[in-house]
Amino acid sequence: MYRGPFQLILIWALCGPVEFAAASMPDEDLHTVRGITISTHGGGRDWGQDVIVPTVQDIKTLGANWIATHPYGSISSDGSVGRRRFDDDPATPIHWTRPIQEAHKAGLRICIKPHLAYWGTEFSWRGDITFDTDEKWARFWSEYSVWILSLAEACSEADAFVIGTELDKTLHHEAQWRALIAKVRKVYHGPITYAANWTDYKRVPF
Repeated sequence: MYRGPFQLILIWALCGPVEFAAASMPDEDLHTVRGITISTHGGGRDWGQDVIVPTVQDIKTLGANWIATHPYGSISSDGSVGRRRFDDDPATPIHWTRPIQEAHKAGLRICIKPHLAYWGTEFSWRGDITFDTDEKWARFWSEYSVWILSLAEACSEADAFVIGTELDKTLHHEAQWRALIAKVRKVYHGPITYAANWTDYKRVPF
């Protein structure tokens, strides 16, 4: 999306078969995901700006049939999770929803893949996020669930939704993940998944 020397667009999937509901896609495209993640250098703000339009068109020209964005949430060592906010944010941030609108206008599908922004914390990456007290874990699950549910509800028109990304050290909390999945299914009715790190995908119990 950033159209300067540091443009970062990541290919995120080339696989099949994948079964999703048809949305006016040719039959040969219904079982193959050719996806590109639109990354950002502005914390996500640019997903809601006009530059998203030519970006989506460029991606379509490359032959992709899916795009993804990765809205950020904050994470703290005490388990607090928050939403990435900008001064001019409406109640539902436009950088969450505009990519969905523009993808569908272009005949593309879109996946929303939330990321916890660990930068500036004691965590070295998302797979390092863990807590040493029950109180911190309780705070994490409460606030993480609020954030994910707000995203899922706001992005209900997206074609797929990821409930978590590379949170390797949370996987043993199966009950909490399953409770979150049940809540998400009440506000979002498309396919949902969890984005495991390549080292830990076999450990995902839900």
